[in-house]
Amino acid sequence: MEEFENAPPNSSAERRSVPSEWPFRKVNDVPLVFENRHSDGTPLAFGISHSDGTPLAFGISHSDGTPLAFGISHSDGTPLAFGISHSDGTASRVGRFLLRALWEIVSTVVPAILIALFINVYVAQATVIDGPSMQPNLHYDQQVMIEKVTYRFIHGPRRGDVVTFNLPDEEIALIKRVVALPGETVEVREGRVFIDGERIEEPWTRQFGGPDYPPTVVPPLHIFVLGDNRPVSRDSRYFGLVGLDQVTGHAWFICWPPDDIKLIR
Repeated sequence: MEEFENAPPNSSAERRSVPSEWPFRKVNDVPLVFENRHSDGTPLAFGISHSDGTPLAFGISHSDGTPLAFGISHSDGTPLAFGISHSDGTASRVGRFLLRALWEIVSTVVPAILIALFINVYVAQATVIDGPSMQPNLHYDQQVMIEKVTYRFIHGPRRGDVVTFNLPDEEIALIKRVVALPGETVEVREGRVFIDGERIEEPWTRQFGGPDYPPTVVPPLHIFVLGDNRPVSRDSRYFGLVGLDQVTGHAWFICWPPDDIKLIR
């Protein structure tokens, strides 16, 4: 049996003893529960402590040894309430949710934008009619779908095609009808078209008139274009022949307004 020596001599208090068969022992003559202690010898409840020897409730702590409620902390050891991160950017439930939501938006919107851009540049796009030169077939504010695949990969413009093209001095693309092809001699008299000296049949609706154009050979990789409303149209009679590299697409059908939807002929 081992005895405590803390009671003063001749004290009326009983000198209590600790059974030696219990798994207790004294450190510096002070009883220690469960024989567990810190590295400096101080008692430790439940035998759990920080690395610096300070007691730890439930055995959960930060990396610097400070107690941690619920065992949740940042990488720098500061407490984290309910898993929400501080301004240092450490991961959290809210942060992970926001990142996941952002990723879902980006992974959906960005491909859609890229596909739309690809279609607009290489496949098709809509353009708005902004002039009277193609009346009565095309009118102000109609939207026309421009198809771009055929001229890129299948064949070039053909007579009667309505095409869009860019000119150096024009801010917007123009839309006209092809009437003469490379190698042909084209002439215009009172709005009527002659190819190699013979008048051609034009099955599309048109208005005759406007300036004449003298016989001219269309060089390779060029076309001659006219508007269907020839008395007012500004076309190849004014700005000359159009290079195939200036052609941006084939006007395929009217897509707006709904009452006007139809193929362009």
